[in-house]
Amino acid sequence: MRSGILVTAVMAVLMLLSVPSLIGDAADATTSYSAEITLDLGEYAEIHFPEYMDGRSFAHVNNSQNSSDDFLPPGMVREGDVISGTPNVLGDYSVSYKFHDSFIAITYDATLSLTIHVLDIPEEYTVTYDAGLGLVNGSSVWSETIIENTYASLPRATHSSGAYTFMGWSMDPVSTVTIDDLLVTGDVTLYAVWERNTVLIRDMAATVSNGQTAEMNVPTDPSDSIVTVASLGGLPEGSVTVSGHRIHLDMTGVPSGTYQVVLEASYTGYYTGSCILTVNVPIVIVEPISYMLSLGDTFSYTPVTDPSNATIEIKNVRFDGSDFPDSGCFRVEGRTITGTPEEQGVYEISYTASMDGFVSVSDTVVIYVSDPQTSSDPVTLGSIETSQRADEPRTFDFVAIGGGNIANYVWSVDGEVFSSSSPTALYRFPTSGIYTVRCTVTGSSGDSVFLETQVVCQDSYHREAAWSDVPYTYIVEGSLEVSCDPAFTMTSRTVGDIGYTVISATFSVSDVGTSHHITVGDDSWDVTVYPGETTAPRADFTLEVDGNTVRATFTGTGSFHSFDFDSDGVPDGDSFTYSSDGIYQIRCTAVNNISEVSTIQTVTIGPDLKEDVLLSGLTDFHMGVGEKVRVSLIVSGGDVITVSGTAADFTTVDGFNLTFHPTDAGVFDLTVSVESSDGNVQEKTISVTVKDEIDYEQVSSDYHSALVVLFVAGIGCIIVFVLLEIRSPRKPRRPSTHTIGKDHNRRYRR
Repeated sequence: MRSGILVTAVMAVLMLLSVPSLIGDAADATTSYSAEITLDLGEYAEIHFPEYMDGRSFAHVNNSQNSSDDFLPPGMVREGDVISGTPNVLGDYSVSYKFHDSFIAITYDATLSLTIHVLDIPEEYTVTYDAGLGLVNGSSVWSETIIENTYASLPRATHSSGAYTFMGWSMDPVSTVTIDDLLVTGDVTLYAVWERNTVLIRDMAATVSNGQTAEMNVPTDPSDSIVTVASLGGLPEGSVTVSGHRIHLDMTGVPSGTYQVVLEASYTGYYTGSCILTVNVPIVIVEPISYMLSLGDTFSYTPVTDPSNATIEIKNVRFDGSDFPDSGCFRVEGRTITGTPEEQGVYEISYTASMDGFVSVSDTVVIYVSDPQTSSDPVTLGSIETSQRADEPRTFDFVAIGGGNIANYVWSVDGEVFSSSSPTALYRFPTSGIYTVRCTVTGSSGDSVFLETQVVCQDSYHREAAWSDVPYTYIVEGSLEVSCDPAFTMTSRTVGDIGYTVISATFSVSDVGTSHHITVGDDSWDVTVYPGETTAPRADFTLEVDGNTVRATFTGTGSFHSFDFDSDGVPDGDSFTYSSDGIYQIRCTAVNNISEVSTIQTVTIGPDLKEDVLLSGLTDFHMGVGEKVRVSLIVSGGDVITVSGTAADFTTVDGFNLTFHPTDAGVFDLTVSVESSDGNVQEKTISVTVKDEIDYEQVSSDYHSALVVLFVAGIGCIIVFVLLEIRSPRKPRRPSTHTIGKDHNRRYRR
């Protein structure tokens, strides 16, 4: 027996020694495998080990030293090399197994480590998009299916006419707050937020001289919008007309200054847009005549301008067609261009008239200088003709009539020369008074004669104002009873056959701030003394609008100022309350002893959003709580407009205008009826959606807070669910033919 055993052992050793390659194979047989597998909670699955071990199978499967079947997901069991079942608890699970087989005395070993992830199956929810006025993906209402805890696509909505701009999607049908993204946790409906567009029309400016015309194009978007003039800004009727998109400006008889014309552009479905057309009418220069001088005569020319106190500055002088290097022989004294030409020939003096707040303008006066002609004949002058300009205050034309052997003319008023070298002259008196105008003519032999005329100027600059060191004069015609305080003197004058009473005074700086009384017949007034100034005033001001009340604040310069809010030419104080909505021009006038200057600003009272449409062109629209929207219906005279429906509670009818002013959010219907004079009635029903004006940051905070609450609640639900599943696990479902492989992809929670 012992010998038999010994023989058997010896034979086995010899056999092993005879196959050394097998011994080497046994040394290299142990192989490690690993895999990560994802399973869906509640879905039956099978895990076949050979799929993760290059197809190899072993006779024996054992748990490793640090793992066992106890670590499998609840609901799953292992039988041989297959794990199967229905996982019912979320989580990550790790198990390891050792494999071996025997060939004579040789063992082939392998290990497999598995990490099994059990995930919840995500739900699918419906996100519905209500486009309201527009379309989303071709439909007014469109929906998409979104996996739970992933993000909605938030597509863009479009509007057919372009009258509305899509702003985004809102969680509330009456909210204007849009969301940036949406993590889907349930079925939800989103609502399109629309912003009504305004016709685009840009501010413009034009410079047109008095007596000139101009045309300009007015671009709009939409390009075929209707352009109208809403306010002339102080310009006379007919000075601004519209034909299509062409604006025609006619500044005939328009005083110099800056005017702000309000243009409006309307298009069906859009809010009416408006712009300011600033029309600059430059300083007017009465065209100078050509002057004939003899060598040695003194040239004197005071440009007649409007405004009359514009600053005069010489730009350049040309002599016989070339630049005159020595233009110093001409200069400006006050507002008078004067000098003594030193050579025979043709002088061209170019000058500029300018004033703060006005567009400057230039002109040229031409002087012909020749040798003095000698003659023994005496110089003569026939008469002086005087006429007052009706459209220019205190402005008179003078013409020297007749005469002979005249070489030069010199015009003066009360001894001060204002023009020369021409038989015609133009002069604007600073205030009312009786003035002596003299025309002196010089003959070729050097002798001279003159004629004088008395000019009665009754147009007071401002009879309630006097300035220090500036003479004050007021003229009373006829035999009215006149009385005044001792600061004034009264003299009687007769011009022609008419008697006048002249009230005059010259106040000093120490009189500034004092007030003096004058009575003429049944009329009386007080004269306030202001400091004399040397520059023109500035009529600058700002506006504050509170409902229908406008308050103006003067920020310019001048002795005094006034505001005209309703364009009736009567000062209205510093504030004004308008009785109805509209666009108004407010004129500020600033005055000092130099000049009177006015500027105009435009103010909109009530809704600044409106549209002009036909009844058939009325469309549904959105607006905010507290907002005002005005719609002007294009109807015939005599038509009567009435409204009904739930929106009628916040809709008023004023003539052809509908004004909407809601105080509550919601969706309202409005039926507009237009009854013509023949009894025919037309109706149109529209929808008015009124949205809350909600603070975006607060809503965003509330929205995210809600998401946090939902997330915490979701976690709580999962915990409760797991506890219930542990206590009463679900029965395994019927095995399916689907096998979970190591490379199988699953949807993950976002």
